[in-house]
Amino acid sequence: MKMIIQILTLSLLIILSGCNSVTKKKEAEKVEITKNSKIDTISNPIEIEPRIIYVAYGYYCGECANECTKMYKHYLIGNATTFWTDKTDSYFKDGGLKFETEMSRESQKIGFELINSIPESILKTANTRNIFGCPDCDDGCGLHFEFQLDEPDSKPIIYEMEYGLNGTTGEIKKFGEKIKSTIEKLENYR
Repeated sequence: MKMIIQILTLSLLIILSGCNSVTKKKEAEKVEITKNSKIDTISNPIEIEPRIIYVAYGYYCGECANECTKMYKHYLIGNATTFWTDKTDSYFKDGGLKFETEMSRESQKIGFELINSIPESILKTANTRNIFGCPDCDDGCGLHFEFQLDEPDSKPIIYEMEYGLNGTTGEIKKFGEKIKSTIEKLENYR
């Protein structure tokens, strides 16, 4: 019996050491994110301040039959970033968004360009829910932008806009256009 326990223990140690080498390989691919971090993209490095836990964005249409949503989510906290999409079309049903499909490293760079262009007024807003126009009224679809800062008692901050950006002006309208163009660029990677 003692011999069986020793063999099982040795087998477990061998398996765990193999897992550790896979983990070390994956850790080598991670991007360190700290306050004032710079993440290299195709165009420019990104400075993330204040620290953001996640950013989610996309569009949704309540009155449609197929592909009613295209949503993306970047997790930016910790020692790595990840980028996901929701392919379930579940924005209005089944308990909400399900970010279960990981996006490629190349597509993540496209998303970082959007994150880099978040207006300071959005990052510093005191309102947790910001609505512009009448999102998804009369089958017009809506844009969704959400983020959460890495601060004590922080809550998600949500921006909802008409897809046509009616009711928006200035930097909010410009940022809405950036969200739309980013979604369009990411279409090739879904």
